[in-house]
Amino acid sequence: MTNMRKLNRTSAHRISMLRTMVSQLVKHELLKLLLPRRQVDRMLTLGKEGSLCAAKRAAAFVRGDDVIHKLFTELAYRYK
Repeated sequence: MTNMRKLNRTSAHRISMLRTMVSQLVKHELLKLLLPRRQVDRMLTLGKEGSLCAAKRAAAFVRGDDVIHKLFTELAYRYK
């Protein structure tokens, strides 16, 4: 989070924009982009873990039930 530009936004707004961006990247399977690579890797690791705790942690960060479902079924199987 320290490498992000401030863009004249508050820290809460920047985090919200990051969460939305990661959700859209997972939803549209654009996982190879460089900007939020660290957060996408964390979400994929949680998806590969597959536990209930990991699902709750991912749901706290990523927006949308369809994104969570895709992360824990399709993408977790593909990246194992």
